[in-house]
Amino acid sequence: MAQFKNKITQINVELGFMRINKANSEYFPKGKESLKITGVFENEETPVQLTYNPKGQEIYGLTGWYRQHNARAGDFIKFEARESLKVYKFIFEKGVAIPLKTIHTKSTKKGRDVSVVGEPINFRGIIYAPVNEQGVVFLFSKVHDDLGIKIEGIQQAYPDARGRRFNGKGWVEERIEFEYRASDFQTHGHDIEKCDIIVCWTNDWQDSPIEIIELKSIIREISK
Repeated sequence: MAQFKNKITQINVELGFMRINKANSEYFPKGKESLKITGVFENEETPVQLTYNPKGQEIYGLTGWYRQHNARAGDFIKFEARESLKVYKFIFEKGVAIPLKTIHTKSTKKGRDVSVVGEPINFRGIIYAPVNEQGVVFLFSKVHDDLGIKIEGIQQAYPDARGRRFNGKGWVEERIEFEYRASDFQTHGHDIEKCDIIVCWTNDWQDSPIEIIELKSIIREISK
């Protein structure tokens, strides 16, 4: 029975997921599509179904478990692979908490706008990750051909864009909505029946009835 552990980060706690270290990815399923794995939390007998994204090597559905343990950056998840590629036990280990740092800055000029950027990605001429929906649109313009999607037009009305994708027989229309986070689609109150694909930077809506393209995972895969 393989055992290994990962350190919990602040972003893990905020979004309720864990990214598996590359060295331990051999104990998890391979593939291109997200799938369900079985998790057994410590001191609980009832298994739960969690979502695993092989591309990003990420496990989703841990929000409640993090809250139960009051998880903080610097704590650990200890894994036990009970059945290879099927069942995993999760054990929480308290670590040395990493305090969040707030840095206060003051502009030398009153009314001056402060530039805020995302994490460095250095992808096809784009230095930083998107921090808003407009950034997602621009990044998507760099990868839509890789995804086999041809864009027919961008519009201000909902949905944001219309394109086509080959399904083996012909080019099918795809109605596309851009969001920074997938869950923003719900926050904005969009009609599910009028959209086929959500394109976002971060997918935090794991049970979405609509196909989601998470650009964070896509550019990581393309850059390999």
